Amino acid sequence: ESGLSMLDLASILVGSHDILELYDSVSTAAQTEAAVLAEADRRGQLLASQFDRLTNKNNTAGRAIYVPVPDLSESPFGLGDVASRPERVRLLKAISESFNNALRDKITNNGRSIGLLNAFQRFRNVVRDVNNGNNPFNFVNVTAAACTVALPDCTSLTLQPANGSIAAAGDLIWLWADATHLSAGGQDVLGKDATRSEERR
Repeated sequence: ESGLSMLDLASILVGSHDILELYDSVSTAAQTEAAVLAEADRRGQLLASQFDRLTNKNNTAGRAIYVPVPDLSESPFGLGDVASRPERVRLLKAISESFNNALRDKITNNGRSIGLLNAFQRFRNVVRDVNNGNNPFNFVNVTAAACTVALPDCTSLTLQPANGSIAAAGDLIWLWADATHLSAGGQDVLGKDATRSEERR
């Protein structure tokens, strides 16, 4: 049994650490790109099987939303230094897509209790909206890390100060907390999307 009641809504976002681990194994030549993409596919399938356990495949309890990993090629880590940026972006995107595609393909959709919140596409759209001047969430920075110290020790007192034309960091107006983790503002976008998704059901 999943342990969910009919009033419960569970959301699952897992995989960013897997993506980074697999990326590192290619960048250090520990594995080939082909092997890493196959492993990302395998791990996406494994997560799908765990999600199916939660929902019991037959809508026996509450509702659940699965969230593909954000596009880490557009994170501060993904953008990286200028010299390595094109290859880092390409590889992170490929690994993320392999993981996410396997997750979506293997989820058992029972038609009633399962929802998809596509964080991968959502945050790519957020970045493009900010760059194009269409910014519904009022982000002022979508490329840099807001924190000056490592998580979880970062607080409102340890955020980046104003630097020339770059506005001072705020936990709701910078998209990323550090190189790979979303800020409170980024998490808030997902929370609002999940709420709207549930309200439509």
